[in-house]
Amino acid sequence: MLKLVNNGAMTLQQGIATMTCNPAKILNLKLGSLVPDSVANICIFDPEQEWTVNDQNWQSYGKNTPFWNHSLKGSATHTLQSGSIIYQQ
Repeated sequence: MLKLVNNGAMTLQQGIATMTCNPAKILNLKLGSLVPDSVANICIFDPEQEWTVNDQNWQSYGKNTPFWNHSLKGSATHTLQSGSIIYQQ
């Protein structure tokens, strides 16, 4: 998504909505937004941080990605689930 933002294909706001509130609306879930009485699931990221996809930093159980050894711009620094930090860089 950040690559599309960096290439000018969409704004950052559009990209975030594409990954948060839009899928929640399609699935009729009360998720993907920060409103009172909603679950506080938040990803804090640095859109300028560059990193290379490799075995040392890959967090998924799935190993299938076209991005192995590619340099990417933008990295999550913190993830909060229900208001608790579950990942911190």
